[in-house]
Amino acid sequence: MVCSICNSSGHNKRTCINKLQNTRILEEKYTVYVICKDTDIFNEKVNMLKEANNIDTIYHIEAQYLKENERICNKLKTRYNTSKPKIISKLGCIASHKNALLSIDNNQTINNLILEEDSILNYELPDPPEESCYMGGWICPPKVSYINKIKIKLDTTVGLNDINYKKFNILMTHALFIKTTRKAKNLLLSTILPDKIKNYDIHLKEQKIIDKFYYPPLFIQSKHISDIDKKNNNNHKYSINYGLSGETISGETISGETKSGEETLLRRRCDFGLLETLERE
Repeated sequence: MVCSICNSSGHNKRTCINKLQNTRILEEKYTVYVICKDTDIFNEKVNMLKEANNIDTIYHIEAQYLKENERICNKLKTRYNTSKPKIISKLGCIASHKNALLSIDNNQTINNLILEEDSILNYELPDPPEESCYMGGWICPPKVSYINKIKIKLDTTVGLNDINYKKFNILMTHALFIKTTRKAKNLLLSTILPDKIKNYDIHLKEQKIIDKFYYPPLFIQSKHISDIDKKNNNNHKYSINYGLSGETISGETISGETKSGEETLLRRRCDFGLLETLERE
């Protein structure tokens, strides 16, 4: 028996059609990898996503909590005065994301959404984007030292937007969309090959492997207690609307055709101070 679709023997036309239909279904759904410390939090995230009808599978990636020792601490490239508990926490974050990327490679899944345990669904999940992207984060000047010193102006469209690394970066890694296993493998190799590595969000912006972000942010950070110093972490404020002020540059919505076919073009301003405006290309 030879299939009239693929000209292979051993199965009929109906088998091939079913396989193509299943592949098409998977291309329209997400595979979610949730990084969290226990099953209770994982179940909370599953419950958070239960209304989404475009998710195929949700996997639990156990958060990594490393033991402190000098050899491990030397793996993080950071400021000289960073405390060892913070170093261990940052390396644990990197190890957790490595495991998520390994799982993507092992499972050979597409449309992969990696969520950290402090992520909160902010909008209804659209169909999986065509490219890997940030689905949440904090838009910052190109150098961290410029924060609160530079004003950034951005035009954003509903859907995928380019990251112009000369003008801005995106920090935070609570919601990363990895389209393909190839992209996951490239990210994984970038974390394995160096002898030393910076904080994961700094590493990603320096590698520039992800060059898109989805607007509006589909996930924001929750307000939570830091595992390091047991104090309130206020990063959630910066993840709302990517840290953009929420004001339009001209004070009103400007008409236009967006990439996603919407009828409005939102011009948002990211205001980090009054020292200067970064407008170079």
